[in-house]
Amino acid sequence: MLSGLCLGLPCFGGWSFDGQPRTPPSTPGGGGTVVVTADEGTYPVLRLELGENWTDFEVKASTDNFNSLIYHIISTTNSPPSIGDTNVLVYFTDDCTSDPRQWRASGVATPIYSQLASTGSVVNYVVVYPSHECGRNWQDWMSRTNAKLVWSFARLDAIGSERNVAGTKMRWNAVVPVEWRRERVAP
Repeated sequence: MLSGLCLGLPCFGGWSFDGQPRTPPSTPGGGGTVVVTADEGTYPVLRLELGENWTDFEVKASTDNFNSLIYHIISTTNSPPSIGDTNVLVYFTDDCTSDPRQWRASGVATPIYSQLASTGSVVNYVVVYPSHECGRNWQDWMSRTNAKLVWSFARLDAIGSERNVAGTKMRWNAVVPVEWRRERVAP
């Protein structure tokens, strides 16, 4: 029943719902064929919630649920070369600047806390755009379709990392890309 319904639907962008290519009817002033391409973004966009007194972060990614790491960055210092990212883009806002709406770019391995206008500034979120300049070939693992790829982050400040209630371990937070882009944002 459903297949009959789908076959009766018009075609969009040169394809019908039965998976067969079709040429849409000509429109005034236009050709007849519409080329459709998939917009496959290869850059993940991570939105990390910091807030309170937290200004910095550490991000790790794995394709085997953290038995080993495939990616690692720390906003305050250089990351391990074997799994680090030499061109990660990090953006934040500073509520104590003349225009708190502006996205500010953080330098690689430069603590965000050292870039704030005031010791009272609050960084609610950072946006992280991993690059393709990673210690491991990004094409082997950095993909929206990689079902094994998982990300976690920890919040940091000028003193150290957020800890569990006993103070014995870092507190890690699961995070997923909010989107995948063809190009990274560059305000």
